[in-house]
Amino acid sequence: MTFTRRKAIIGGIVGGGFLGVGFWFARERDRLGGRTLFNLKPSEAGLNGWVKINRDDSVIVAVPRAEMGQGVQTALAMLVAEEMEARWDQIRIEDPPEDGVYRNIDILVDGLPFSPEEAGTVVDVAHWMAGKLGGVLGVKKVTGAATFGIDVRLPGLLYAAVRNAPTFGGSATAFNLKQGGLPEGVEKVVIVPGGIAAVGKSWWRANKFLDEEVEVQWHAGPEPKLDSTTLWERYAQLLETGEPALTRTSGNESKSEKVQTLTATYRAPYLAHAPMEPMNCTAQIREHEAGKRRLEIWMPNQSPTLMRLAAANAAGLSQAEVTVHTTFLGGGFGRRAEVDLVRQAVTCALALPGRPVQVLWSREEDIRHDVYRPMALARWRADLDTSGPSLKLAGVAKRQVAQSPTDQFPARTIGLPAQGKPEGNAVENPPYAFPAYRLDAIVADGSVPVGFWRSVAPSQGAGYGGEGSWLGHAAAGRVGARPCVASIVRIDRGASLRSRRGRRQDLAGEARHLRHRLRARRQPGDRAGTDGERHYLRPVGRTLWRDHPGRRGGRAGQLPGL
Repeated sequence: MTFTRRKAIIGGIVGGGFLGVGFWFARERDRLGGRTLFNLKPSEAGLNGWVKINRDDSVIVAVPRAEMGQGVQTALAMLVAEEMEARWDQIRIEDPPEDGVYRNIDILVDGLPFSPEEAGTVVDVAHWMAGKLGGVLGVKKVTGAATFGIDVRLPGLLYAAVRNAPTFGGSATAFNLKQGGLPEGVEKVVIVPGGIAAVGKSWWRANKFLDEEVEVQWHAGPEPKLDSTTLWERYAQLLETGEPALTRTSGNESKSEKVQTLTATYRAPYLAHAPMEPMNCTAQIREHEAGKRRLEIWMPNQSPTLMRLAAANAAGLSQAEVTVHTTFLGGGFGRRAEVDLVRQAVTCALALPGRPVQVLWSREEDIRHDVYRPMALARWRADLDTSGPSLKLAGVAKRQVAQSPTDQFPARTIGLPAQGKPEGNAVENPPYAFPAYRLDAIVADGSVPVGFWRSVAPSQGAGYGGEGSWLGHAAAGRVGARPCVASIVRIDRGASLRSRRGRRQDLAGEARHLRHRLRARRQPGDRAGTDGERHYLRPVGRTLWRDHPGRRGGRAGQLPGL
């Protein structure tokens, strides 16, 4: 048989296909992890990397996900109990080791066949099971026996209070002890990344010592005199003249000679996460066999893999020499995916080898040195065609300025270069079927650290909240605008079907609200919507905003001509 190039290509494709089929079907057991992967103890037998059985008939389930109250531990334990026909009181959960088997390959957003709001037999049974079984650790949570990061107690534990640099990007270069020495109960003063820490036998004593007895020489960050006024002025200038990092258009804009333009400008301030449990991390350096060191970390975190990498780099160890114990999280919201606490805790542990050190931030430090939800400035514009018997929406445009958590996070945590790209959620297509739409996204640079904050963009006035506010004012403030309601609030059914479950209900509710506002025609003498009047907003639900005169939180700009 003659060997040709075409046969070689076809043979390669067929062979690759057989290899793929062999991997997915013949090696399924291997993809679950080996029997010894799941931290086996002498009294335990491993089935795979996810399940092991103890001699007391208990079934231990690996849960590699952070428990923040969403019930992931209960859900995974219930699945195993059902498959193995085990009693609920036999089930226990445990953190697995760091391994690729436990990493997410895909996230199925609409994996459930129902949403929590729906009714039916399947939903009723699920709710009944949840009520009967309760959480796998529900009793421990109620009684206070569950271990959160702040509850970690180890033999010889020391506590570290921290003062971070007073300016963003600053650091401590030196310090002076006013009394010339350390008082009883304070073991050491350590310069840590971004600040300084006092380590002692009680956190209160160490914190008081930092306040009263330590003078710190600070290296100022890149913008030591930065304030909110300067930032808003900078954003306003970027809104007018900044070069968009991304421009997105959809639809076809067709304007007549008679066009009325409506504009509105929205602001969203920086917001801190402020989780209920204070920020904390416990670290311990131990001497291992043959003089080698091992590092153990106990902390509430949203990414054990990232914490392990950051801890290894801070300690100068390999990742194989670092163990991360993930505790319960007293609130995360994206804040506990950051590595600043683990770096500080490891630095303190290196200064006191053999002793576990628990770094704990005060609430003041937490608020002043968070990685904030970005502030944003956005200007909306609508072109209304007035040539016909009724108003018609011809096109919509949005120009926005904000920092990008997606750009900052990898640069801050693992040192990747910033790409200057906007936050992905902030540049999604709107959930409304506008005839024409244009987005100009400008990425602001700055020293203020920003991070992920639960639904970053939709929580901003520049995101979906801004859309709802702007459409609400446009519909409610314009006398005679009723004929254009179908053009303004027509929902893109396809977009809602592709988005998160429940989004369609939110948008439908918003549309009903706008129609209600249009029916409530303004009476003679009403001042709402007159030139020069400012509108104040308050959030209602996920995407809907309503007028609330006199409040200064969440202010919307003037809508000229309404």
